[in-house]
Amino acid sequence: MSWYGKSGAGSPDLCNALDARAMLPALLLLGATLAAGGDSGYLVGIAEVKITPPLGTPMAGFSARQGPSKGVHDDLFVKSLVVTRAEAGLALVTCEVIGVERTLVEEVRRLA
Repeated sequence: MSWYGKSGAGSPDLCNALDARAMLPALLLLGATLAAGGDSGYLVGIAEVKITPPLGTPMAGFSARQGPSKGVHDDLFVKSLVVTRAEAGLALVTCEVIGVERTLVEEVRRLA
């Protein structure tokens, strides 16, 4: 696997593989619950939003880079899995970025 995407035909992208591993426990728990109880009252939703910045955006993460972005190798995404039942819920969100500001985290928590 390559940090920059596919290393060969049919090789999974590292970011997508990490997203799948992060969501797998929640999906397995949900599947087991649904199989055991029929209509469990769970509501499940998934979403994916492309967040690739425009060309010319300054970038972080590679100290030898000179200047802003010049092209797009792979688009960047925010992906989410939300599971709710009655008044309780769980949201798993992955962001293909180096980091997020604390204010964004606080706003997401406030809206949840």
